[in-house]
Amino acid sequence: MFWNWFGGYFDGEGSINISYNNKNNVFQPRAEISTTDKRVMLFLKDNLNIGTFNLEGRKSASIINSKTYLPYNSKLQYYWRVSNKMDLEIFSENIKDYLIEKHKQVYLLMKFLKFFKKKRTNEENDICIKIASRISHLNKE
Repeated sequence: MFWNWFGGYFDGEGSINISYNNKNNVFQPRAEISTTDKRVMLFLKDNLNIGTFNLEGRKSASIINSKTYLPYNSKLQYYWRVSNKMDLEIFSENIKDYLIEKHKQVYLLMKFLKFFKKKRTNEENDICIKIASRISHLNKE
């Protein structure tokens, strides 16, 4: 029952990304949620045994002309993030049937994780790059 609720919440508030550093040929997949409602984050912490939580909260800053500004009335942000392969596999397997908006991203993440290893062939690396690019494109739609 939790994953059904979490799928709906994640669809609205979560994100799936794969960053890529082509200089070092390093991928960093992640799924994350940020919220100003600490109660939601505490509920997630009680029900998820994966990922890391920031329950201290931090204010969102804006960077304008290389200077950082904290908005006067900004609220504290709380975060959940999962970025290691095993936790991402657990996350994607459990949530995949409950997503509507992000269902393509989670299936692409699952495909990516099959190739996410230290040693990849050039062909596998190209597939990973294409998947990361496709997820980025879907996130902008």
